[in-house]
Amino acid sequence: MINILTAEQMRQSDLNTINNNEEISRALMYKAALGVYNSVIWHGKIGIVCGKGNNGGDGYALALILKQNGIESKIIQLLGNPRKDTSAYFYFEECKNKGVDITAEVDFSDFDILVDCVFGTGFTGNIDGALQGVFNTYNASSAYKVSVDINSGLNSNSGLGNAVMCSDLTVSIGSYKLGHFLNKARDVIKKHINIDIGIEPCEVNTYLFEESDARLSLPSRKSYSYKGTYGTVSIIGGCIEYTGALKLSSISMSAVRAGCGISRVAAPKSIAQIIAPYLLDSTLYRLSDNDGAIKYEASEIDYLIKNSNVILYGMGTSENADAVEIVKQILREFSGTLILDAGGLRALSKISLDEIKSRACSLVLTPHIGEMRALYPEYKEPLDALAYAKLVGAIVLLKGNTTIVTDGSTSYLVTSGCPSMAKGGSGDVLSGVVAGMCASKESEKSLLYTVASAAYVNGVAGEIAQSELCDISACAHDTALCVGKAITKIKGEK
Repeated sequence: MINILTAEQMRQSDLNTINNNEEISRALMYKAALGVYNSVIWHGKIGIVCGKGNNGGDGYALALILKQNGIESKIIQLLGNPRKDTSAYFYFEECKNKGVDITAEVDFSDFDILVDCVFGTGFTGNIDGALQGVFNTYNASSAYKVSVDINSGLNSNSGLGNAVMCSDLTVSIGSYKLGHFLNKARDVIKKHINIDIGIEPCEVNTYLFEESDARLSLPSRKSYSYKGTYGTVSIIGGCIEYTGALKLSSISMSAVRAGCGISRVAAPKSIAQIIAPYLLDSTLYRLSDNDGAIKYEASEIDYLIKNSNVILYGMGTSENADAVEIVKQILREFSGTLILDAGGLRALSKISLDEIKSRACSLVLTPHIGEMRALYPEYKEPLDALAYAKLVGAIVLLKGNTTIVTDGSTSYLVTSGCPSMAKGGSGDVLSGVVAGMCASKESEKSLLYTVASAAYVNGVAGEIAQSELCDISACAHDTALCVGKAITKIKGEK
């Protein structure tokens, strides 16, 4: 797995390595610039856009290395000179002494390569006024664009920014940061690589989850087995207004395709006949209902608790007192794994923290950002999902174009997936894959690891569906159909 740091972790790692030694600081800045130099095929006219901080210092050092190798470049200063007591100023002075062309005139129209060294990982806030126009002009250039450490304007913790310098290549320094993967990052970074310059991370608790990692949760099955070997998932959901998630059988189908032995769909009686024709690989359990919504009957929930390894609750459910009572009973009496999505998350938000923490079951939550905010009003950025996971002792799978899977102590970033998955029902399929892999009991890995593997499988299934159709037309049902192909690909089988 690849280490990923927050901005604060990177800052502390830098401080620990430099230890107030200016010579070490200069040496590291030079190594960073050398790493960038070795990562690009330099040609034509080269412009290096520098800020006045350490990121700008990387740009000045890069200009010196280019000069030493007989390659001319022009430095475009956006924010003035660096402070005199910094390593950046040292390389700025060296550039002047060596005759590097330095200008404050902003013109990106005549370059073959542009290098972004304006803001680094310490940047927060917005790009406003004239500088925003400069960023837009930069992005409009047809030059090959390289960003050093992180794209200027991109928050290194959240991957957000109102104006961001786009790149064909981003060369991160020391370690990847969260902002290289989250939210807008995948739209503004075409390719990224990391350069190790000898900065030892002070703390690592977040990792990039890759195909080789997911493969460890998908061992080959034994012939001496039967459906009970691989667990039972009970999927509770649906109401008269929202039959889609169950009617398409996306959840139950993806649960079975992801590995469980038995999938049971529990739905209110009034919609049972509507969804029954679509449940080819699942059994149907009829629940009491009230005006098309699930009515809470303790004996019915007790049956599901006693006959399930995994319970998945919430897709298409009504938001009422019955939903809260159902979730309370499962939390209180179920010893398996409870996965909550959609209406299940809304119900959980109305249950006291003490009741959640005193539960008998393992708990997996699969919110998108809006649902995360409802669960945890303090939520402002992805890192806050870690705080909530630790608070309630649950695994949180925060959905996004990069998914965060965390228990509050260890986090995995899952980057598989594609634009076609921005469709209704995609979260239902994901929850089904998570349920199926958690129930199958094949992997000896932790529940956290298994949930991350499931998110990775689901993303690859979406990628395959998109490749077979297109980014516009592929839908959630297509992702469910491709779960088997995704597992085959990840396992390296034909």
